Amino acid sequence: MASMSGSSTPASTASRRGLLSLWMARDVYALGNWVVLVALLTWTYRTRESAAVVSMLMLGQLLPPFLLGPVAGYWVNVRNARAVGIGAQVLRAAALVPLLRVADNNDLKLVLVVFALASVPSAFVRASHLVLLRGAIDSSNTAFLKRDLFATGILTMVLGPYAGTIVFSIDGLHGCTVIVLIATLLSALLLALSHSSSVAVPPALPRRSLARTLADLSTGLAIALQRPSARPVVIIRLVVALVAGGLVVAEVAFMVWGLFTGVENVGIVLASEGMGMGVGAIIYIFVRRRFPASILIATALVIVAFGEFGFAISAALKAAACLGGVVGLGKGMLSLSLVPFVADLSADDSSAPSTSDGLDFAAEAAALVSIVAIGPLTDSITPRFTIVLASIVTMVLALYAFGSVPDREAPAEVARTAGNEIFSSLPTA
Repeated sequence: MASMSGSSTPASTASRRGLLSLWMARDVYALGNWVVLVALLTWTYRTRESAAVVSMLMLGQLLPPFLLGPVAGYWVNVRNARAVGIGAQVLRAAALVPLLRVADNNDLKLVLVVFALASVPSAFVRASHLVLLRGAIDSSNTAFLKRDLFATGILTMVLGPYAGTIVFSIDGLHGCTVIVLIATLLSALLLALSHSSSVAVPPALPRRSLARTLADLSTGLAIALQRPSARPVVIIRLVVALVAGGLVVAEVAFMVWGLFTGVENVGIVLASEGMGMGVGAIIYIFVRRRFPASILIATALVIVAFGEFGFAISAALKAAACLGGVVGLGKGMLSLSLVPFVADLSADDSSAPSTSDGLDFAAEAAALVSIVAIGPLTDSITPRFTIVLASIVTMVLALYAFGSVPDREAPAEVARTAGNEIFSSLPTA
């Protein structure tokens, strides 16, 4: 990490060590969660051969953090963020212990309940990581940290699924559970060791009820939709979330049973997609000033659409993995292309509620709706056809983006750090 080089004083050395521990805590936690997620996705579909059951698993993983997000954000600001994160990780590890007792297919209900309960503390873990990392970055005042943090986040999206595939093929769900327990407790230890004066925690937020928080988020989204320049980007963000949210369910069904019967290759394709996202981010950095926003967003959507269609008609693992990388490349470009617009939503002082937070909240809700609906749909029309439909919707969205997104150059400050600002939104399973 280039940002940590140079002369050292006792204070600066302690600060670097604290930041490194905090950094590693986030990545170790994410790696462990990817391992168990890949294992559970594969095990669940093989157990019932039903995409609807996979939807239930993903809903159990994502719904509690979604509902508890505002509460977790409040707690880590009014309490000790580090203590909240450590406690939440210990609780998550304890909640996952029953997975060690899973012995056969009759334990499906136990798996679903356990994973849903274990996802409750994850909202507080993620909130504490974000607060502490943002404090460390702000106090260090360097863009290198954001860039390196984004890079290691992409790396966990590649290594985690690969590790999950290998461990699951050797020791099944039991082995993956052991790995996630070790990773979660190790992350808690690293978080405890990250105490450093360089990590500044933002001032406590005013106490607000959950109803008030949700009202502010919905108001912020309404404000964004009322702006002619922002409306197309908001619509694109929501439709992408709606399509992508449940697409993993169809992909799991397609890989585990529909294409590679009984072979645990889910992690390989997910890792390829993570690698593609990193390549897409690099490409965006080089082309962002050469083309208008409408071209960049539409191109990214076209890449995703072609990747999804090719994936749906692929007949070999190598082809599916490569096409998964193509989908990831488009997603990486798309995420960064939308960053300047989303940043502008928060920059308007005339809007009291956070419009970008409202958009994030609505996008998460759209993804959850998609996850609920995509399972029964996939079981009805086959995984292959579900993915083809997703590619068609994405292509139509690309045409809309080409004709509707305002052509503008991102402000220099936003464009310079665009690749760094989305580190907080990287999936941590």
